[in-house]
Amino acid sequence: MISRDKKKGFVRINKSKIENMRFNFDDVLEKEELKEKRAQYIHRAMAAGKEYKQNVNIRFKNIENRLLETRATIWRVTENYVVLKNNIHIPIRSISNIYL
Repeated sequence: MISRDKKKGFVRINKSKIENMRFNFDDVLEKEELKEKRAQYIHRAMAAGKEYKQNVNIRFKNIENRLLETRATIWRVTENYVVLKNNIHIPIRSISNIYL
């Protein structure tokens, strides 16, 4: 499933499309305070996923710098990646926003 929300400027994709996706090495966030908030949101989302099987919206950029969004449960967080169901990984540096 791919749909474009022209008002918001992002493309909504199914999480299965992330498996073969490539990402930039640069962080999409520049300010340290935003990176800290992102880390807090990621850990809260993971706790909600484990406890309540809660899906969250994850906005991120791929190597083409396209803003994408998927809805998924965060199962695990490593030092560099958010891990979704079916062992799908999104680099934390590529995530710009997470919300319910």
